[in-house]
Amino acid sequence: MNKPYFFSLISCSLFILGLICWIPNLFFYNPNDPPIFIFFTPIIGAIGLFFASKIESIKMRYFLFFLNLIVTFSIGLVFFLGTLFLGP
Repeated sequence: MNKPYFFSLISCSLFILGLICWIPNLFFYNPNDPPIFIFFTPIIGAIGLFFASKIESIKMRYFLFFLNLIVTFSIGLVFFLGTLFLGP
């Protein structure tokens, strides 16, 4: 596989995997048995950031870096916004 496309493919795949980890929490939430998939999102996002930093194309690097950065901090953003709007 061609190396420039390899890093962008892995980074994009990790971004999509980070979004998929949110699906059980957002749509199938059960308070008695909460899914733990959302706690994998910072790890997946950080790995995606690493692969995004290896991409040679500047525009693609910044784009995928930004998307994976959002996935990395998404758990904190959701907890902050949920507490802000819905209360503790």
